[in-house]
Parts: sequence; structure tokens; C-alpha cells
Amino acid sequence: MVTATGKFDYFLWRTSLKWKDAVAAASAVVDKWNTLTPFVQSIDQRDGVWIARHGSTAAPFFQLREDSLRGSVPRVGDPLAALLMLCLVRAHGDKFRLTFTDGQPIDAAKLVPEELAALLPHANHAVFRKLLIAGSEPPAPPPPPPAA
Repeated sequence: MVTATGKFDYFLWRTSLKWKDAVAAASAVVDKWNTLTPFVQSIDQRDGVWIARHGSTAAPFFQLREDSLRGSVPRVGDPLAALLMLCLVRAHGDKFRLTFTDGQPIDAAKLVPEELAALLPHANHAVFRKLLIAGSEPPAPPPPPPAA
């Protein structure tokens, strides 16, 4: 479905990471978000599903499945899933890719948070920009090896 602006109503995403590494990356973003508002994460190891939801609702906004490390997130409506993917693209470079449904890539690393939030028509509350900024910080580098 195409919006009045000519852009599609959802984004396509994919990752080159293994499921456990993708879960760790997504969990790190949600952990940062928890400093602003409560989120709940759960993992079903048996079925290979990581689920994230806001603490105020039982409905998940995102699921990461081991058997499918690609999918779509809505651009219109609840922006949390798209914000999560934008944060992952910004924090992890080419390990997560996000495109419009016509295949046009979204280079989230080159856009400032206000431009990224503008991609999502319902991300108009200040907390969404704060989530984007908090979750977009690159992961900390690994500690150096101990000196011999």
C-alpha cells in the first residue's frame, strides 16, 4: 500500500547476523530504551523466537525468528518496530539492512534522528526521538586483552 507521500507503508529489513547475535543486538537496544520507559523481552529457545513489547501492553511490537532473519516493519502506525530497526541499522552498519519496499536502501547512519523520525508519520512524540537517540549508540568496543 502506498501512502499519500508516495512511500510505502512499511520497510523491509534483513540481517546477516546469526540469530543469537541478532537477538543480542536487538536486546542491547531495548535495554537502552528501558532507561526511558519499560519494555519486556522474552526468548522462546525451543521455537527460536525473541519477542519485544512495551511494558504497558501484552501485544508484541517485534519478533525476531531464528528461521527467518528478514521481514517487514510498519512505517505507519506504532513506530516501535521501525525505530528498533533504525537503531540497529545505525548501531551495526551493514549487519542490518533496511529498505523501502521498492528496494531503495535507507542509510540510517547518514540521517540525523529528526530525519529518521520523519520517516515515521506516527513518531511525532518527543519520546520516540529519545528512543532513537538512545538506541542508536554504537556498541562499546571490546575491552583490550590483558597485557602480558
